[in-house]
Amino acid sequence: MGNTFTTTSISVGQGTAVHDLYKQVADWLPKNAPVRGFIHTVNRIVDEIRTRGFWTFWLTEARFSTTAPYTTGTVAVTNASTTVTGTDTVWTSAMAGRRIRISGGEEYLINSVDTGAQTLALSIAYKGTTDTAATYTIYEPNYTLASDCEKVMRLWDLTDEEELLCVDAGFVHQRRALTTFRGWTQFVTNLGRDFSYVPKIVIEPYPDESHQISYLYYRVPSKVTSIDDNVDVPSHLDPTLVQGIYAAIQRQNKASDWQSEYLSFKEMLDAAWMRDQPIMGQIFRVGRQDLADMGIISEETYVTSDRIVELS
Repeated sequence: MGNTFTTTSISVGQGTAVHDLYKQVADWLPKNAPVRGFIHTVNRIVDEIRTRGFWTFWLTEARFSTTAPYTTGTVAVTNASTTVTGTDTVWTSAMAGRRIRISGGEEYLINSVDTGAQTLALSIAYKGTTDTAATYTIYEPNYTLASDCEKVMRLWDLTDEEELLCVDAGFVHQRRALTTFRGWTQFVTNLGRDFSYVPKIVIEPYPDESHQISYLYYRVPSKVTSIDDNVDVPSHLDPTLVQGIYAAIQRQNKASDWQSEYLSFKEMLDAAWMRDQPIMGQIFRVGRQDLADMGIISEETYVTSDRIVELS
């Protein structure tokens, strides 16, 4: 998950222990009632709580640093060739997967880097004019978010002290086709997830230096795997959680009252969610300092240990 940090009222695994929940549920069950798959049932009820809506206790702030563009030296390019040769360059293998613009032209993906020969292999053949000493920029617009990120709520560029505007991918592609502007970051687009199901975003325009980005996101609660784990739900929701677990077990046991017990769980869940919404409703309307005062985010000085990703 990287080095994300939580600033809300519950941290991962800081709720009630599963064995304590088991004791509470067991006190409600009829004598000798079977209890099968208790850990699975706990995780399923936590998922039901999660899908009821957004809760403030699963909001988390995290940060990462963007990669400064690289422009040292010049490049030689040939029309219809995928090879780019550098002069006075110090390219590294970490640049594979980044983007390059040559003489301010079209954007190309860098497939691989030969650090010894100082050559790049582009994903497609170069479409521009042959040149032996062209200027260029290598940059990284795409960034990885925390692995437990379900939805990004807000983003800030802490370097420029500006909030980033979320736009759709079509807007970014159109903008790139119309201009080669770079400088202040203004926009961010959710790219979805990669094959490892890790969330990605693209920042546009790409920063002209390394910037510090902060984002407030709604995280996926962690699952319990043993009876000694703590659930990822604050203790004030224990009555609701216990009611849901009890109803699920009664359903497994085909008890006659399981439907009424499940309805009671849903009513308790709705009531708890409604109590949480006056705070949640402010998340999109207030500034960073207000969010810090609410305990939702941190106003600490940015330090290296806060970073999720540092690409070099």
